Amino acid sequence: MRCAPVGGDEVTQLLGDDARWQVHGESLGQGRLSRALGADQPDPSRARVADWLGEGHDTMMAGVGSYSYVAILGFVLLGCLWLEVALRTRVFRRWKRLLLSISPAMVLFVVWDVYAIAQGHWWFDPDLILGIHLPGDLPLDEVLFFLAIPLASILTIEAVRSVKSHWIVGDEPPDGAPTP
Repeated sequence: MRCAPVGGDEVTQLLGDDARWQVHGESLGQGRLSRALGADQPDPSRARVADWLGEGHDTMMAGVGSYSYVAILGFVLLGCLWLEVALRTRVFRRWKRLLLSISPAMVLFVVWDVYAIAQGHWWFDPDLILGIHLPGDLPLDEVLFFLAIPLASILTIEAVRSVKSHWIVGDEPPDGAPTP
């Protein structure tokens, strides 16, 4: 999903084969989007946002360039890694459990992404990723996403559980049993 400022409006690409777009919640087809942007782009789903906005439009991640995707993942992890130490969540100490939690979804989404890329439904802006591609033209940044976001979620839920001991998830040891 890509967002860009357009005269105060936010243009958000919606998922789908017909390259539908929204401006202030109003669905626009390809031709109407081009008119709304004041440009004549035959296929805005493939055009880079900067191409139709022209020079001089700053983006939120200006200056970060090919590290944009990884920088965002870094900020996500920075926001939650401290929970492991401060609240003693023991997520990394139980690394097998962590891998068993992350692996199934990661495999599923990697396969999905590789398929979507091969079909032309999905692509990554080469200016915003590291440029390291794995088999299936899958960027390394995307694989890191599939690791970082679940890790952040697990660290967060375990941090809440460490503070709110009455939160029962279903994997707690029976009364009196040692905690793994």
